[in-house]
Amino acid sequence: MCFFVTPFLVQIFWQHETKNWLVVWVCIIMCQTTQAGFLFLEYQQIMQDGFANYIQDFDNKNDLMTCICFPIYTFLRLTYTDNMLPSGTDEVNCIYAYFLFSNCIFMLNIAFKIFKFMKTDSKFGLLVQLVSTALGDCINFTVFMFIWIAVFSLLYRILGSYNSNQASNFPNIDDVTTFFL
Repeated sequence: MCFFVTPFLVQIFWQHETKNWLVVWVCIIMCQTTQAGFLFLEYQQIMQDGFANYIQDFDNKNDLMTCICFPIYTFLRLTYTDNMLPSGTDEVNCIYAYFLFSNCIFMLNIAFKIFKFMKTDSKFGLLVQLVSTALGDCINFTVFMFIWIAVFSLLYRILGSYNSNQASNFPNIDDVTTFFL
């Protein structure tokens, strides 16, 4: 895991102003080599358990998704060695958007893996269970909150409420959306 996480983070935060693309290439190749080892372990698990049993586990689905998506990421990253972190002047194209999306997905995958490994210790297992339960409850609360925000936004519109600043602050957005924001 260390041979994937460390080079992955280095290649993301490596600044392209230094023009040293070799560091990015070495980090990405280290990540891909580690990923190939993980793929071999996943293949062994599929052969042992069968694909139907293998795909039922969330962690296995997560691993399989990473094994499929990371070679695409590797190919694009080896050809596009510029900065991965967004700045205010960067134009977002399809490749850059894929990098942003996949970096977020891979970082979440890394966090899930670390949580999975932390479950082996009883105290860390309780902490992981606490965080998992809290995140699950946050999802339910967020849905509930957005329903009420939408209801109050519509009520403001139905009752004819008007904010004089909304036309200047949000010139291209309708009234209900500005209330929602």
